[in-house]
Amino acid sequence: QHLSLKSDMCTEREGNEIRPIKGLDGVDFLTEMAAIKVGASYVFGPIIKLLKENGYTEGVDLDASTYDWRVPPSVLEERDGFFTETLDRIEKMYADCGNTPVVLLCHSMGTKTGHYLLNFANKHRGREWIDKHIHTYMPVGGPHIGAPSLLGQVFSGSLNPMLDPML
Repeated sequence: QHLSLKSDMCTEREGNEIRPIKGLDGVDFLTEMAAIKVGASYVFGPIIKLLKENGYTEGVDLDASTYDWRVPPSVLEERDGFFTETLDRIEKMYADCGNTPVVLLCHSMGTKTGHYLLNFANKHRGREWIDKHIHTYMPVGGPHIGAPSLLGQVFSGSLNPMLDPML
């Protein structure tokens, strides 16, 4: 019940304030046991490791924008200023990296949040801002295909419903 919202599905219960873990620590692994990252629970852990091994620096040219998946995007902005803060962070990364546009790598429901971010940027800062600051929007494992993908799996005889939508 600590994670659940009130019946309006937008506000937290009295005495609860749940917020995501900020930065890369919020997207690397879902589970830690005695400070050991559990490999079976990785989200971006292996990608973060690979990028760091290839010269990316946390907080400079490698970062994560974590969000409260329980609430709709409008509440993320109203309550937390999430989209404005994320756009400001992108501008800082762009400037700190010699005016290099940013790649948005989004996973699962984060792909929809990333898409909403681009629409928010277009509305509040303009298409020119997106063209200047965003190199690529890369959704991975998102719900963009939706339920119809199941039909393709049924008719094709696919045995890997988790991997096929990403191929």
